[in-house]
Amino acid sequence: MSSFKDFCVFNGRPAGSCEYDSFVGVRFVDGKPQVNFPIGYFSNDSDLQESELRQGFNNIIAVLSDRSLTDKNQGSLLDNDFKQNLDFPMQSYMDVLRFFLDFGYYAERIQNYKIGHSGKINWNRTIKTVQPQIGECNGELGVVYLDFVTHHVDYRTDNLISQIHKFCVYDAVQKFGILFGVCSVDESDLDFDYDLFAGALQEKISKSFNDAHLNLFNALLQIVEYLGGHNAKGNGDSKDFTYGVSTFAPVWEAMVERIFGSERREDYYPKCGWVIDGVNKAEVEMRPDTIMQVADSIFVIDSKFYTYGVDGGTLPQSESITKQLAYAEFAEQKTHKTAYNAFIMPYCAEDVDSSLLFKMKYLGYAYSDWKKCDAVIGVIRPYYKIHGILLDVKSVMQNYNKNTIGQTELASLLMSKS
Repeated sequence: MSSFKDFCVFNGRPAGSCEYDSFVGVRFVDGKPQVNFPIGYFSNDSDLQESELRQGFNNIIAVLSDRSLTDKNQGSLLDNDFKQNLDFPMQSYMDVLRFFLDFGYYAERIQNYKIGHSGKINWNRTIKTVQPQIGECNGELGVVYLDFVTHHVDYRTDNLISQIHKFCVYDAVQKFGILFGVCSVDESDLDFDYDLFAGALQEKISKSFNDAHLNLFNALLQIVEYLGGHNAKGNGDSKDFTYGVSTFAPVWEAMVERIFGSERREDYYPKCGWVIDGVNKAEVEMRPDTIMQVADSIFVIDSKFYTYGVDGGTLPQSESITKQLAYAEFAEQKTHKTAYNAFIMPYCAEDVDSSLLFKMKYLGYAYSDWKKCDAVIGVIRPYYKIHGILLDVKSVMQNYNKNTIGQTELASLLMSKS
């Protein structure tokens, strides 16, 4: 039987291939689902446990489901090459399948009441329904109930919502059940009927107050909406789907910005333009990735999803270095605060201080002769060194909310190396 690892691609290189694949997410390849992890998520795939892979898979889906991360970065040069296919309701399919694995098919609860001695006594109904008897207890007369109204819960799996759940579970298993170790389940007796399914689910959602059930019903509705549009295009029976992004770089940039960005980037856009015959022509903005302020210092950060921290490959080159120098100089002049510069690149942490919230490692620094030579006249600014920081991919993906602790950790590292 296949293991989860058989369907995974690590660091952009499928098994037996030398070609780099920048796609991150889940898609069908040769009739089977394939999970592509971003570079740096795992350093070595030889000793990975099934639980680690499944947790990583869940992490990928959670990140890609956050549309604030996957929406195109405004003005990013990566926009031209960044393609995303996130219309497939992957998270909903997973929620539906997990509910099935945990609880079985959804079953309608039916409240039954009957007179008897088995079951939980419903005293309110007993008092209203059963004729009490007068009896003696400890020498005193009192009211005695010889029969009771008892409460029983029965479950029906033949109702419409249960059948819709069964239909969607079958569809999920056909698409990627093998990733969950589920190869086959019974097929629903229902044929897909968008109006019937959607109407029943919308009514159920409007009347339900159970959070777990509401989550299931909403997930089922998302799948029905997707299948409705898919069937309309003539692809109703297709198992093929793609859920992911063509390159993880803009997502990486968005996560780093979320963690470390404490200042509005728009306030730090240097502008360039022409004046011809006294007329100011259209201005062009230069846009830094992330601006962070800690105490009386300003930090200009460029997020690069380069492979150096994984395979010793690409590093930022002269164009990026020159831009960073310009950004930092502008920020320092604007704020009158000491500016620092950094490139942040991905890697998988193994040998760094585990107490750090965001595991990071110092790489070295980039420089430019046209700024370094200022040292001759005794003017040396900290931002002349653009420090390379390797940041653990997994810790970023697991906690990419704004974090002042992470900001302080990064600031301390950069200042100690300047």
